[in-house]
Amino acid sequence: AERVCTLERALQVRHWARDREMDEMVLPYFEEEEISLSPFLGKRYALDRGQFRPVVDEFYRLHGWDTENGWPTREGLNNLGLQNVYEPMVHGGAKARDSCGAGAGLQTV
Repeated sequence: AERVCTLERALQVRHWARDREMDEMVLPYFEEEEISLSPFLGKRYALDRGQFRPVVDEFYRLHGWDTENGWPTREGLNNLGLQNVYEPMVHGGAKARDSCGAGAGLQTV
């Protein structure tokens, strides 16, 4: 499953320049305090971005991805037997970013 997840991420990077910035686009929604009171917790919660960032860093590290941009690292891909994926991913990601701009892989409807 780790290999599949990382390969899927590499394809997202290659074709749409998927990165950490895109991953974090949903955070403002979760930073809003919950509408309903949790009967189990007794209060409403909102995401604290400062507490959440280290969690994302750890998620990326565990997957062998770069913590700054969210891209799979060469070492991480090599460890999964995906040695031939890194160069096309980086080349395609740069090309996608140049042609569409950062974050352009996501379209608002």
